[in-house]
Amino acid sequence: MKNEQQQYFLQTDYANEATEILELVSDSNMDNIVHLVRNTPSIFDSERHKVLTEVLARPQQAKFRQQVLKKYNSTCLMTGEQLSPVLQACHIIPVKDKGSDDISNSLCLRADIHILFDLGHIRIKPEGHLRFSETIKQSVSYSDLPNTIQIPDFVSSKAIHWRWMYY
Repeated sequence: MKNEQQQYFLQTDYANEATEILELVSDSNMDNIVHLVRNTPSIFDSERHKVLTEVLARPQQAKFRQQVLKKYNSTCLMTGEQLSPVLQACHIIPVKDKGSDDISNSLCLRADIHILFDLGHIRIKPEGHLRFSETIKQSVSYSDLPNTIQIPDFVSSKAIHWRWMYY
């Protein structure tokens, strides 16, 4: 599911807070809105809930990351970055789409590149050519990304093809 298609539901406990925020928006009192948003626990609770849910739902993630970093010699496939705290194990076919925690379904990417890949701003054609969204093309920070990468032999070409077709 793409990000713009995700739906969020507000717990009943937070409905009153949301109503207050909406009333302030209609009054156009920006100082009150900022104050209320900064002091609304539901915003922090929902972010905390998302993080805990992700960690609990993927207990094998630490092992997967360790295996991926080892296989990729702790090097980002797109940038060459080797600073291990910023490297992440990326699933080509996401776990939510039945992607496995197997090396053949992995890429080693720098954290920001991983996010951009997951959001569809960076795409990989099966032969290794990279395609960038207009946002990335206009960004100074990402102007030095390569146009082509060498996909390692151990990476599943079927997984890369699936990602290209469905993301």
